[in-house]
Amino acid sequence: MDIYINFWDWFLNNSDEIFEFERNKKVIFKNISQRLAIINKDLTFLFSPTVEGKRRFIISANGIKSAFKFVYKLVDSAPYLPKWEVVALKPRIGISKPIKMGDFILYPENVFFTHEKFIDYVDLDFYIKSYDKNNKKYHTALFCLLDNALGEYNVATKIGSIKINRFDFRKVDFNEFKSLPIVMQDYLLKDSN
Repeated sequence: MDIYINFWDWFLNNSDEIFEFERNKKVIFKNISQRLAIINKDLTFLFSPTVEGKRRFIISANGIKSAFKFVYKLVDSAPYLPKWEVVALKPRIGISKPIKMGDFILYPENVFFTHEKFIDYVDLDFYIKSYDKNNKKYHTALFCLLDNALGEYNVATKIGSIKINRFDFRKVDFNEFKSLPIVMQDYLLKDSN
């Protein structure tokens, strides 16, 4: 059986339980992750909160461009799911929310950047208050902030190099993180959410 059809058959058969995932989050997330890994090991997912009786099921390639084709094929093969909107790649959702990972929190207002523009992409140097290069959560949280601000597709295709540094208050030509979408506006996919 086709791996995409197999995934959606399973999802459809378990749709009600998945919709109420908070009741058994660990098991449901493990099952979805395992089934996505059969399609491609880089695929991951997110759920939106319930709005007017529906949720978004966002299928992500975890920023890995070579996995985008698997995301698109999976989303394109989705059947009608009355309670769900199936979305390919993490959409832009804004920049105001901090990224929380257990007891670790990265606030957008503690992130600054400089940039260099090229024809098709922008190189970015980030400066984070209290940055600790030995704490990998900073790297993960920064990419979550970027996905929220620009959308996964744009982060993977419109940003060249990314460097992360500790914030140095003596440097005065920083941009605040909240200005990143403005700096990137000429590069962003116009119809990206």
